[in-house]
This record gives sequence, structure tokens and C-alpha cells, in this order.
Amino acid sequence: MIKDINFDLVGNLIRKLRERTGLNQREFAKEMDVSDSAICQWEQGAGIKTENLYDIARYFNITVSELIDGKLNEEEDDDYFERNYNLDGFDSFDEIDETNYDELIEYLKRCKNVIKRFMMLYSLRTEAKLTKKQNGEYHRMSRYFKADEAYANTLNVEMCINSIEETIERLNDLYEISDRDELDYMLYKIFRLRINVNEIALLSYEKDDIAANEYLALIGKEHCDHLLTKLTMDVTDDEIEASLPIKRLIEYGARCFYTRKRLQSFEYNDVDEDVFKQLTGVSNNVAIQDKYDFFKQEEKITHAYGIYDVYSWKAYNRDGYEYLIDLETTDRIRDIVLLKDKEPKKYYKNLVERDAKLLGSK
Repeated sequence: MIKDINFDLVGNLIRKLRERTGLNQREFAKEMDVSDSAICQWEQGAGIKTENLYDIARYFNITVSELIDGKLNEEEDDDYFERNYNLDGFDSFDEIDETNYDELIEYLKRCKNVIKRFMMLYSLRTEAKLTKKQNGEYHRMSRYFKADEAYANTLNVEMCINSIEETIERLNDLYEISDRDELDYMLYKIFRLRINVNEIALLSYEKDDIAANEYLALIGKEHCDHLLTKLTMDVTDDEIEASLPIKRLIEYGARCFYTRKRLQSFEYNDVDEDVFKQLTGVSNNVAIQDKYDFFKQEEKITHAYGIYDVYSWKAYNRDGYEYLIDLETTDRIRDIVLLKDKEPKKYYKNLVERDAKLLGSK
């Protein structure tokens, strides 16, 4: 049971009940016989154990089921939606500072709630199992998503944000996709949640890592990889080391794409022909060889940052995407950003040895 609970909703309800009772976090911690930090964690949806659920429900005189659902039996559906899923009414987070940081955390949590709930409702919708109330929720949330119609058009898919199941049916008809993970990957390329945040300002904010990690979890690894590649192109090692956004992306697990410079050193035998077919549209080995030679020389095919283009990953399946990743450069950047505060001797040794190897191979 514990693994299926949306603890963000539980934490939100705990905070609502605590405030309604007139207790601050310290007073509530004393009542629960836990630390102040534990209450803070609970209200953020973290660190809640099974026994905590029973103790909290008993204290507030509600059922465990209400607590797990994050919704009181007496609570109106509109009030519940407003508290957990409504993304309207938030200012644009173009700049981030002490005055709007807590609001930003709340906004990002709601974004996560919306994604989880919408995908669950979508699954029920495809099976024609939505209740009238759930169908209303589905349509209220669908407007928070944006669709990449240009990408959908390249797949010859006529799509609508309120008819994702029709998009799935069309994709299956065209591509005969049997792998559900691959299908989800294609849908992820088409539908994305609208997140109204200046991502560089957020990743540069120094207060703590909570908002940064919440945001990175929302945008997905492909977007993280693009960000890291863009931020590390044509910058010095000192600039990389001093960049908080790069450090956060590296620690989150972001990776770099191959740059134009590295692409020039590839030999044709190193190219995955299936990947190259997807990139260029050619279909036979001779044409691939010709197109490859042109590809190495023609700058127009590459983006100004050195990657193919900012949405290039959408041209690939999962295997093709992994082919684009430059692990050697990623490891070098990791050594640089972690040099200061995490085993500096180890990372300095790695950096020196790697750079010596690269110099020796030229």
C-alpha cells in the first residue's frame, strides 16, 4: 500500500490540517513526538512511515483512507482540485528570489501532481473507465499541457491534446509499435506540461537544491541533456567549475551530446546506420556513406551550439538517442564541477589522466 500513495497530496493535507488546528510546525512536532524537521519533511511529502499515517489520522480524527487520498470526505471536489492541481493564479517565475521561492516550490509540486494525475486519468480514459467527475478533471488538466504539432506532423499524426488515445492509435497504425516504453517515449516527445519558469534563473538560485531538483525531475532527461550540452559549449574549464546550473545538471545525471568537433573525428565505421537513416532519410549503404561525408563537412546540418538542433533527439528512437551521448566529455565535465568539494584528489587525478590521454591521441 505504501508505495502507491502520492505523498505530495498527503503532505499537502497534513499542512492544511495543522494550519486549520492553529498549530505551527514546532507545536505539531511536540504533539507527534517527532523533530521539527520531521514535520517539515512530512509536509513536503517525504519521510512518512506507515505508523506515522495512523498516528496523524488519529490525531486529526480522520480516517487513514482520507489521509492517503489527500482528501477529506467533507471536502468539496473543487476545493480539493484547487489545493492540489490548480496551476492558475501563479505569477510567471521569470526571476526567483526570497519573495517567491516558497510559491515556486508549491507550483512545482502541483506540476508534479498534475502529471501523475493526468497520466492516471488518461490510462482510465483509454479503457473507457472514466467517471463523470474524473472526465471533468481530465479536461481541466489537459489545458496545462502543450503539444508539439510540428513533431506530430513529421510522424503524419493528427493529434489533439484532449485525444491522446487517438494519437496512440495513429502511432500504432503507422509504426506497429509493440514496445510500450518506446510508445511512451514517442508520446513524451509530443505532449509536455507547460511549466512557466525561467529555468536558468531557477538552476542558478543558491538557497538550496529543492526547487532545482523538483524542476529537473519534471522536464525529463532529454531536456536535461540538451541544457548541459548548451551550457558547456565554448566555455572555459573555470567557467564550467563556477557554474551552479552545470553542477546541478551533472549531479542530477545529465549527459552531453556529441559536438561538431568530436563528430569530425568519427569514422564511418563508427556510425550506427539505423540512426543515420533516421537523421538523413537515406535508405541504402552507398547513399548513407555519401550523406555521411556531406554531414561531416556541412555546418548547416548542425546547430550553433554544436548539436544537430535543439530538438534533434526527437528524430531518434531510444537506441539512437543513446548513440548521441558523449560519455567521455560528460565524465570530464563531471570531474571539473566536482573537483572543489567531492574528493578533489580523485577528480583532479581523473582530469589530468583523461586530458593527457586526449592530447596523446591527437
